[in-house]
Amino acid sequence: MLAAAVLAVVLTVGAGAQTDIEKMQNAPWFAREIAQGVTWKYYHFDNLFSSEQDVHVTEVDMNVAGTALKFPHRTGGTRVTVPTFAADFANTAAAINGNFSHPPTGEVVQFFRVDGTLIMATWPDVQDEGAVVIAADGFTDTVLRPGSGNWADRTEPSVMASNVPLLNGGAHYPFPNQAFYMSDRHPRTAVGKTTDNKLLFVAVDGRRTNAAGMSLAEMRILFQGLGANNALNMDGGGSTTMWVKGEPGNSVVNVPSDGSLRAVPTGLSVVANPSTSTMAYDARYIGVSAYQATMIKGETQTVTMTFRNYGTNAWGPGTTLRTTEARDRTSSLFTNGQWASPSSPGTMTQPSVATGANATFTFTITAPDVSTVTTFTESFGVHDATGGWLGPEQNRLRITVLPGVPTGNVIIETRAGGQNVGWYDDTLASNFADVASNCTAPGLSSAIGSRYASTFRSVAGLKRAQFRPILNAGTYNVYVAWPAAGNRRANITYIVNHAGGQHTQLLDQTQNANTWVLLGTYAFNTGNDGSIEVNNSSVDLSGSFYTAGAMLEPMTSVVNDWSLY
Repeated sequence: MLAAAVLAVVLTVGAGAQTDIEKMQNAPWFAREIAQGVTWKYYHFDNLFSSEQDVHVTEVDMNVAGTALKFPHRTGGTRVTVPTFAADFANTAAAINGNFSHPPTGEVVQFFRVDGTLIMATWPDVQDEGAVVIAADGFTDTVLRPGSGNWADRTEPSVMASNVPLLNGGAHYPFPNQAFYMSDRHPRTAVGKTTDNKLLFVAVDGRRTNAAGMSLAEMRILFQGLGANNALNMDGGGSTTMWVKGEPGNSVVNVPSDGSLRAVPTGLSVVANPSTSTMAYDARYIGVSAYQATMIKGETQTVTMTFRNYGTNAWGPGTTLRTTEARDRTSSLFTNGQWASPSSPGTMTQPSVATGANATFTFTITAPDVSTVTTFTESFGVHDATGGWLGPEQNRLRITVLPGVPTGNVIIETRAGGQNVGWYDDTLASNFADVASNCTAPGLSSAIGSRYASTFRSVAGLKRAQFRPILNAGTYNVYVAWPAAGNRRANITYIVNHAGGQHTQLLDQTQNANTWVLLGTYAFNTGNDGSIEVNNSSVDLSGSFYTAGAMLEPMTSVVNDWSLY
């Protein structure tokens, strides 16, 4: 049964009826000129390809004098990070990771030639259907593999092959309708070119809650939305990195999925004349104070967000924090009487903030009234009365709101009509079924039956069910029960996920039917992050295991008749 009562409904704003390409074209991208002819752009999409996406684009106008594409690299298995590549050439404005390599040796595995010198021929059975090329006159583009099949036949002195083109002449490159291309989402790095001679570096983050990553099919559409005519996928995953001159810290603007910078053997960098412009008003998100991610409806808490002034002008009373995505929308966490408006928590704590200093915005959020467990995603940006919106909108405040927390013993049943049945889920693995056998453990409903699945794991596969209650923080005795149904088996696995970790034990369901069986005593946090799982991972015999109910008994409750347990 789908645990409808506890499904986290992520609320997003402003999806509208736009196509994905229209969303890209109409988004209020943050843009900063990082060198003459070179602009870094960023936007977080709450709903692009029905998912959250973090997209970074470096756009290079190759018509501007002084711009050039370079292939920084290392040989002999040596690998370095993208910020290191950025130091290889004077006036580097932006850099990304390059083509694919062999992880054990660090060697490039696709054709790679730099300034006429062959670095590597493509390894056997490695895909190399496209390449980025740099002609002798500096012209750059992405191209398809020659008809001869031999990259050495290309006349450009610098060729970096990669696995698959995305666009060719504005059309989708026809790769197979397979999950690897069409649906598997990962962080991505890619290069594109427009018909008006603009080079595009793109980094798409992935493998985290607010950045799903993209399939290659989605990347094709992304480049169409960016106006590309040709585009090529590069190495991605944990390698995806974009370095932008002048950005805070190590100047890496995306969030590499490894949690740290991955060293790679090749990169692509753009050199350009330094920018002569400055931004009078600019900001960067620094962080948010520790906050309670789970709240009960009506509950309040105070949070503090910090932003740094990266512009040349000071901030003052006209600098406020306001909702984004969509901008100036009414916040679900608005606190009446304490915010400046439903879309603005208000002004910064400091009366003024100079260039290079931090501003803090401290405000109270209120958990709204909900009838089911609901997750609210809020984002905020700095706005100045003179300078407008400042900096990229890169923060997320995620709050899961509970409709309330029960008191006393908490019983969860597994069939429709049972107590708290919405907190039970056996759709984690298919082929659980109803069974008429009723469990008569004290407190369970009569005549609603139970659920069961096969213990013949090698034939039927892994079968899992989960009880996920909403609790007040405290210590609970945890019990489970099953009916006296046929073909029950021993060695049924139970896993309790609690505040202190995880406890696993095996129970014999051929014994102790129709009674509460104690799994142990455990501490749980407020909310629904604790669970009790039952599965067939430790048994592989013809037969069945059953789920009828789970009970969590707070240690502070009074038990009138211990014989029931």
